[in-house]
Amino acid sequence: MIKKNKETTFKDILEIFIPKIWLLLLVGAVLAAAVGAYSSFVKNDTYTSSSLVYVFNDKGNTSSPSTSDLQAAEEMVNVYKIAITGEKFLLKVCADEQLAQYDLTTSRVKSMLSIQQVDETGVFRISVTSGDKQLSYDVANVITDGIAEHIQGENGIIKNALQSSVFEDPSLATSANSKNTVRNSILAFVIGFVLTALAVWIYSAFDVVIRNSKKIEDNLDLPILGIIPRHEISATEEKSKNAV
Repeated sequence: MIKKNKETTFKDILEIFIPKIWLLLLVGAVLAAAVGAYSSFVKNDTYTSSSLVYVFNDKGNTSSPSTSDLQAAEEMVNVYKIAITGEKFLLKVCADEQLAQYDLTTSRVKSMLSIQQVDETGVFRISVTSGDKQLSYDVANVITDGIAEHIQGENGIIKNALQSSVFEDPSLATSANSKNTVRNSILAFVIGFVLTALAVWIYSAFDVVIRNSKKIEDNLDLPILGIIPRHEISATEEKSKNAV
């Protein structure tokens, strides 16, 4: 029960949570164990194949790029990201002969695809993740090879766009991605602990039962003159009382 007539102190908070610390730890441990078991034994392995592409302003000379060129390339990355994840480009990807055996749909390819700009530069990473490492590799290859033609080629969607070039080709994954079992378990423990603590706090705030004399003094500002002890009636006494 939280005190009504004065500010709640750190000691008061300890009085609320210390008796329930076992419950907080138990809920956190159970949730962590459940998440850890799911990550280790239920969650499927995934494989990622990635490539790096950079955008640049092709001036047709060997001069170093200016600040404006670098800024333009950086801003153009967002346009590339939108174009690559667009329906028109994904339809081309699904129709590619290299991927015919997989019978892909645009929604599936989009769910596998991730594009991240590298350190606010004109470079971006294309990552394809799936449960089949060969599929991830093949899709990453088709996407990487088709970017330049789709965006600034003869029939590209953007005329006079900045040029792009592959900085790093995709490679076949040699091992499955980390399932982050330890990290997920720790996060689950913290969430379980905090939510249980919140539940205990709410319960304490609305608990109106006065369980000891100190609570009476804290909430009613009345002195305690005496305490009538609780007397448990035994079975023999109960029978005698009933007999009378």
